[in-house]
Amino acid sequence: MIVFVESLALRARTLTLRTLALAFFCTLLLALNTSGGILCERLSLGSPHVAMAAGFAMAVSAGLLLLQTRRALSIQFRIRASSPSFSRSLFSSESSAGECVYRVQRSAIVGAQGLGALAGMAAVYALTRSGKLAGMPWLWARPTLLVNDLVAVVAIVLLVWSLASQLDTGLLVLALLLMSAFRWTAQDWCVDGAPVHFRVMVQHALVVQFAAVALLLLVWRENSLQTESSGSKE
Repeated sequence: MIVFVESLALRARTLTLRTLALAFFCTLLLALNTSGGILCERLSLGSPHVAMAAGFAMAVSAGLLLLQTRRALSIQFRIRASSPSFSRSLFSSESSAGECVYRVQRSAIVGAQGLGALAGMAAVYALTRSGKLAGMPWLWARPTLLVNDLVAVVAIVLLVWSLASQLDTGLLVLALLLMSAFRWTAQDWCVDGAPVHFRVMVQHALVVQFAAVALLLLVWRENSLQTESSGSKE
């Protein structure tokens, strides 16, 4: 029994580490698409077509992150007794019907996603400080410009967790409040010294992109739940 539990714990740890690595890379992709889209919109001086392409990339990466988060939250391991072989830093546990159920710690998933988001935003920021872009200081001179990237990524991650957690209204409201505050303070996060006026403000584009991503993810979630429900009835 001890050998079985230790073997199960080893497999659980391996699967969990792979899940956390996937959480990191999915959020890295989201941050790269979001921050990269913002950079492209600035370089195009607010082109609506570039904003649409950036919004599409954000929606695709947000969908992948939602799939990965739902899968991570659904992982569980059942054994008949509690075991110290399951690391408390990776797993949470609860007793159910005489069994001990282990699930991946939500804090571990959030931590992996947070690192991925920071890595993605840092990579795009580093890009603005190199090559020809380094000669355009209006792209990176103000640290507050990073607020655009941070708010967009955090709002989408909150949205993803809301939909992955059986439509957590608290997280959904928090994401909406964050984007609303961002919209009303949009002028504080604009670039200074751009060669001409932007056709579409990056901040306004981000609000529209977030709304579009939220609508698409909500529709996808409802269709997915209906498909799962009809499949279980069959």
